[in-house]
Amino acid sequence: MCIRDSCDTYSELAQADLQLEACLATLDLDKQLYEQNPDNYEYHKNMMGDYAVVSKAYLSLKRFEEALAATNEGMRIGKLLINWDTANANTKNEFVSILLAKARVLHTMGDLKQSQIIFKQAYDIVMPLAKDHEEITYLNHAFITLVHLGYTDEARKIATTLDLRGFKRRDFKDLCVEYTIQECMEEN
Repeated sequence: MCIRDSCDTYSELAQADLQLEACLATLDLDKQLYEQNPDNYEYHKNMMGDYAVVSKAYLSLKRFEEALAATNEGMRIGKLLINWDTANANTKNEFVSILLAKARVLHTMGDLKQSQIIFKQAYDIVMPLAKDHEEITYLNHAFITLVHLGYTDEARKIATTLDLRGFKRRDFKDLCVEYTIQECMEEN
């Protein structure tokens, strides 16, 4: 199993300590690749995504300041990438990942006002992507923003689509339970 796969696997298994270790290793590898090839767009984009999952692992471990620092670095990279290629939908979606990570950290830390502002920024970026594409990650990000912003009816429609497509990510299913979205809750 490659390092990146380990990071994702531990996330799905809710093993934050192992996830953090694997995700930091992935980030270190991507930093090395980027430093050797600073003009490589994909290496830079990979680092932005790495910061989102590192933040998630820190958040699971209640290491809030480190989680927030990771999101800030990811956002810095994301803004550079969006300026680099303003039409790249995948980069915009990856930037939404880091926005969602930051909003979750702020929400958990009790800064509900600022978290809602960032959820709204994510919404403004991802909703056009989700409407124009059937890409499952776009739809998942749209679902997350809709749920957190209280747009439950719209979230239910996307949840149905994701559920029919067999989407089973743990964080998706956890939100379905947390917000009682019947369309995607597991049958008991």
